[in-house]
Amino acid sequence: MLRSIVIVLMVIGTSVRAQEKRYYLDSCENFVSADHYAFLRITRPVAGKLMDVDFEDYDKNGNLLVKGQAGSRNGLTKKGSFEYYRPGGRLLAKGFFEKGVRTGAWQYFDAHGRPTTADELIKEMPTVTFVKDSALEKGRCLCYARHGYWEKIDLSTRDAMISYYQTGDLITIDGGFIEVDMRPEYQGGMEAFYKYVHRKIDYPRISRKKGMQGDAFFSFVVSAQGEVTKIKPIRSVDYATNKIIEKALRSTSGHWRPGIREGKNVPTYLILPVQFRLTER
Repeated sequence: MLRSIVIVLMVIGTSVRAQEKRYYLDSCENFVSADHYAFLRITRPVAGKLMDVDFEDYDKNGNLLVKGQAGSRNGLTKKGSFEYYRPGGRLLAKGFFEKGVRTGAWQYFDAHGRPTTADELIKEMPTVTFVKDSALEKGRCLCYARHGYWEKIDLSTRDAMISYYQTGDLITIDGGFIEVDMRPEYQGGMEAFYKYVHRKIDYPRISRKKGMQGDAFFSFVVSAQGEVTKIKPIRSVDYATNKIIEKALRSTSGHWRPGIREGKNVPTYLILPVQFRLTER
């Protein structure tokens, strides 16, 4: 009887290890190869739950950095209470997640265990550089969340974009706020803006001759003074259409009422979509 019990326990232990999965991460929780990782994530299924896992993240020296539960096999959809640790075991940060999103007020601690801020801690974090969607991105993360200024360079056009994050939330792009209490408005209203731009954007002859068509997206910032700045292509059709869109947007400068945030005029980030379609005669 004793022999059969031992055999059963051994089988169960083997089954649990077989379900254990390992993921290799950089300091911003991007999945990377085993040759270039900063952290190792080990996940184990939660009994009775279809997708839930318990997981632990370790650095290359085997130090436990975070332990918690997630609603996805790879540990990205975090939930519940979380604590992040320094390599020596001291508490770095603690807070809550709900469906992968940080909730409530998070607490941060310096190397001596004293309360501090995310702005101070981010200075200790390494700079991460990686290529994603044909763009080079560079910045720092705190507890896997982007924080501070990030640079993004389009590898085909070499256009650079600077974004500012606060613990994972995108706040500004090229100095323009993403969320404001009142959006910028063109003189005469946004409908007047779209009509004006439509009149100003002629389909370039050279683009039509080459059969170039598609959707273009341009970003721009309306400054706190109502000027149009930081005009950049997000997606292009070709060089000729880029130039005519840029010229049209620049001509609206000075005709905007600035965006408002917390009662003050602020620069605001906007996007203009433009369609170029060839028609059969």
